[in-house]
Amino acid sequence: LAQRLGIEPPAIPKGLGMLRRHQGRSDEGAELLQRAQALSQRDGDRLTEFQALEQRVMLEIERRDYRQATLLCTELRRLADKLRDGSEAPCAAAL
Repeated sequence: LAQRLGIEPPAIPKGLGMLRRHQGRSDEGAELLQRAQALSQRDGDRLTEFQALEQRVMLEIERRDYRQATLLCTELRRLADKLRDGSEAPCAAAL
């Protein structure tokens, strides 16, 4: 439906990225989650951007790429500071 309408909501690549991550298809999952993050930025949707980035961090931890996970965590914490009070900031700090 989204394709027919010519729209690209971030929820689609975010959901597919999470699915690929759980299927063990890390490279594809990372690309989809990065796309979801970019689309969320385009739309000004910080919460979905946070969720996509959070998934990317966990994916990198699972890959044991701690350097990349740390870089993404820095970005995640900056983004969490822009969100209203909720569980995002503590979650970002914990990761």
